[in-house]
Amino acid sequence: MPIDNAPQLERLLSLVKEGQLTQEEFGVLQAHFDLKITPPPQGTTNQTTAAPESPSTEEKTADSFWKKPIFGNKSLVEKVTNYFAKPPVPPYSLDRYGQLWKQLETKAITLQGLENRKFGNQEFLDFFRIRILIDLNMGTFKNLKNTIDLFEVMLFSLESFVLINETEFLYRSPTQLKVYEAIADILDNHTDTTEIVLEMKAKVTPFLKEFKTDEGLRVTKNYILAIKEVSRYKSGVKLLNILRNLKSRYSLLLSTFKLAQEVLTQPIGTDLEVLEQRVSEIEETVYTLCSAMGMPRNQNNLLGHVKVFHFLALNYRNKNAGAEFKALLGDLRKWEQIAGELQSIKDTYPPNDYDVPDVFKQDFPGLPLYQKYQRFLNIRKA
Repeated sequence: MPIDNAPQLERLLSLVKEGQLTQEEFGVLQAHFDLKITPPPQGTTNQTTAAPESPSTEEKTADSFWKKPIFGNKSLVEKVTNYFAKPPVPPYSLDRYGQLWKQLETKAITLQGLENRKFGNQEFLDFFRIRILIDLNMGTFKNLKNTIDLFEVMLFSLESFVLINETEFLYRSPTQLKVYEAIADILDNHTDTTEIVLEMKAKVTPFLKEFKTDEGLRVTKNYILAIKEVSRYKSGVKLLNILRNLKSRYSLLLSTFKLAQEVLTQPIGTDLEVLEQRVSEIEETVYTLCSAMGMPRNQNNLLGHVKVFHFLALNYRNKNAGAEFKALLGDLRKWEQIAGELQSIKDTYPPNDYDVPDVFKQDFPGLPLYQKYQRFLNIRKA
């Protein structure tokens, strides 16, 4: 009689493995799998009366009958085992998995070497996290990108800005006033660096012949060079025009210059408590500058100003590593693609349905490193 439920079949199969199957149960399995014991060859008879066997031999014979060949040279145990055996993963998938695994191992070694050399400290990770938030206009740095860009230009060209404002404040001869007026007109009508340089050559250079003293000529030439230096930056011309319309801009710049030197060259830039105290000492100056730069009202306060200077300090200390970290993230994306294809193969052949090799059960090479930086990849994707 065929077996009509799975639990009964599982019980009989376990008895096969344990060697405890009875003759009756053997018959049930035979009927279920439609198997027959191979009969003895035709024309042979057993004419010899066998001697009585000892009880131990009879038990052995009874215990072993399900191992007799059926349909040729395969026993019931072999037939049942083969019937329920999981199929192997196809060779072509195993080969592809092996190729991808080697690629992932190589990529993991490269990533680990780069990470060990460059990006092991928390300060750098803080910097890059903030950099991403600024670029994507997210989180606590939302709407601060424009202000930070302007401050970056001012701080990294602060000597040029100080020289420009110092010259305009101290040197007021008629010829120099003509130079200042001509340059202001050029900056009002042009933002492209090349255009500004060409316009200055055409409209400002002729005034240099009118200077009667070497000092006046030298100071004016340095002034023109400083204007050209600032205008090289994308936001440089905009910042020049902002500062030009500020009252007491010279004193504002000197105060900011002193703070910038401390923030960029001393540890206070990354010590938030000390930085907050230092910014609060010139808060009125910073507020005036930020207002002129168009900083949003909800950010134009002490906390917002500290965030700006904190990032500027981190950016200055890690300015050479930013591009290399982006390259690291690029390699991690390649790692992610390879790992994704490996995972796809594993998902196609789950261990519940297939006889999978041990390599399918191992973690991917480089997985801890990927998990460490995954949040940066996720922010970029968002």
